[in-house]
Amino acid sequence: MPSCFDRLCKRQTLRRAWKKLNKSNKSSHGFDNETIQAFKDHLDENLEKISNQLKSGAYTFVPLRAKPIPKAGGGIRILRIPAVRDRVVLTALQMLIAPRFEKFDRPCSYGYVKNRSRLDAIAAIQKLANDGNRCVLEADIKKFFDKVPRTILKGKFVNQIRIPSISPIVEQAIDLEVGNRDQFNPSERAFLIAESGIPQGGVLSPMLANFYLSEFDVAMEEAGFNVVRYADDFVVMCSSKNEAKRAYNLCLEILEKKLGLEIHHLGDPGKKTNILHFSEGFKFLGVEFRGGRVIPSQQAVERFKGRISEILEPSNKETLLRALSALRNTVMGWGDAFRPYHSTEIFQLMDEFIREALTRYLRGRGLLAGRDALSRKEVKFIGIPSLLRLKQRS
Repeated sequence: MPSCFDRLCKRQTLRRAWKKLNKSNKSSHGFDNETIQAFKDHLDENLEKISNQLKSGAYTFVPLRAKPIPKAGGGIRILRIPAVRDRVVLTALQMLIAPRFEKFDRPCSYGYVKNRSRLDAIAAIQKLANDGNRCVLEADIKKFFDKVPRTILKGKFVNQIRIPSISPIVEQAIDLEVGNRDQFNPSERAFLIAESGIPQGGVLSPMLANFYLSEFDVAMEEAGFNVVRYADDFVVMCSSKNEAKRAYNLCLEILEKKLGLEIHHLGDPGKKTNILHFSEGFKFLGVEFRGGRVIPSQQAVERFKGRISEILEPSNKETLLRALSALRNTVMGWGDAFRPYHSTEIFQLMDEFIREALTRYLRGRGLLAGRDALSRKEVKFIGIPSLLRLKQRS
């Protein structure tokens, strides 16, 4: 029977992995500057080359390309982007080893888990609150994806996943470093060469994150705490303040002492970790729980507005058709994410924001000279859906 590594080397496996890649951004590239389109132009030749290099032991990963992304609340987060050919190999790896990780997906975990979603996590919080767990521990792991200790992670993989043939290449993938770190300032550069972390947005990272945090999930569940975790974000729904304090102490014990991570402590500046009553309101997964209501958070709204403004920037060099297509997809995605909640008023405001931004964009492209603002009917005619109508149809 062929080993897992033997199956990784097969061209059929690599081709299946290529088909799974998100290829919508044809110019997307890694540190080697080879784009999705360029790889596709010589697809058979590239897959053959990768297969032969894997079989001979000559395959090596290209360094990651770091790309800073502004955060809605200020500051930046740094994506670490693999080369296209490495994305194919990493996706093939993910396809082959994912079944071994499923047993680590605990009932309290909702992010990156098959048949579970952000909506399910929010519903779980509402149910727990309705069942009397109205004291909330909201906590924050500091820079989880950047701080995961690789040595501990690799040890867990070897001891618990137990696929010897694939372990060396998985360890190489975990240890990937950034190739363009000289473009960053000294503090960011030091951070990028640290011997910790897994790439945020990386192909294997979601699976590895849940695997790494499963020890935390088990400890919380066995202690009887109602934890709801989505990737590195979590809350604990408790029946009393004393229970929330006990939950906080166990979080410190598992996350900091056993897993080598760090959480914001109670009383730290910024108050990212708190114990509060459900009625006081708190933010989680882009929504704000306000008593019995769930509404889009202000941060989620600002991020959405920023994306709309980016798409409809008049100096944007994209074609009109591509810009309108991106706008439609963004509106549909945001509407689907928030229409189950108390979002009617915010959806009305966002519809007006979109209409005004679209008017400015078309004027900037010289298409509305001497015209008043677009009407709602004209926005619909262009193909941009109304958030409010999406809400009403749900």
